[in-house]
Amino acid sequence: MIVTYTLDKNKPLTPEEIAELDALKDRPIVYDEDSPNLTPEMYQAFKRSAVERNRRQLLERETAKKGQNVS
Repeated sequence: MIVTYTLDKNKPLTPEEIAELDALKDRPIVYDEDSPNLTPEMYQAFKRSAVERNRRQLLERETAKKGQNVS
């Protein structure tokens, strides 16, 4: 089950949230089929895709400023 939560950057964490994060920081990472440990090859592929995504988003923002359409 995936749970998502959007943080409000302007709202400080509650003492309960800080305590929860403090309790979790020393727990080990548990990998499973939904979240496997990345091999070096998987990590490099992930890194390349993130770089490409960021490059594409930058290009889209720059062309939007110029009033052009990017396909």
